[in-house]
Amino acid sequence: MSSLVMFSCSNHNTFTIEGEVPQERLEGKWVFIVPLDSAVKAQIGVDSTIIKDHKFRFIGNREYVGDIRIAAHFRYGTENLLVVTEPGTIKVCIDTVSYGGGTRQNDLLQRYKEFMMSTNKVLVEQNQHYRYLIHQGDTAYASALRDSMMQYMKWRRTEAQTFVDKAESGTLHDFLKQLYNR
Repeated sequence: MSSLVMFSCSNHNTFTIEGEVPQERLEGKWVFIVPLDSAVKAQIGVDSTIIKDHKFRFIGNREYVGDIRIAAHFRYGTENLLVVTEPGTIKVCIDTVSYGGGTRQNDLLQRYKEFMMSTNKVLVEQNQHYRYLIHQGDTAYASALRDSMMQYMKWRRTEAQTFVDKAESGTLHDFLKQLYNR
C-alpha cells in the first residue's frame, strides 16, 4: 500500500511527451530535448531517444522549457519545438511545421507560436512591399507603409505580452516575461 501511495505521489509531477515524426527518413534517428535554461541543462543534461515506428517518448519529473530537436545531421526539413515539461501528457509532432499541446501551458505556447508565425508572415510581406516601393522611387507610399508597419509591430508586441498574462504563473509565464521585459 505504501509503495502505491509513493508511486502515485511521485507520478503526480511526472510529464510524458508522446511524440510523432511522420517523415520516413527520420526513422531510427535520434531526437533530443534540450533545456533552454543553462542552469537546468547543467543539472539534468540533455535527454535523448530514438524514433521508432515514427514515435518517441520522454518521461521526467522536472519542469522547464525545453527544445525538442532532431539530431543535427538530419534536422533539415524539420522545425524544433519548444515545450514546457509540466505534469501531464504532452503530445507533439516534429515535422516541417512542428506543433504540440495537451497541457495548459503547452496549449498556450502553441497559440503563442501560431500568433507569432502569422504576424511574422504579415511583417515579411509588408517589408518586401516596402523595399519594392523604395526601389521604384515611391518614397511617399513607402513612408506611409513604414509608419503602418511600426504601428503593427507595436500592436504585435502588446498582443504578445498578453500571453504573459494568460500564462498567469509558472514556467511559461516566466519564460515569456523574460522575452518581453528585455
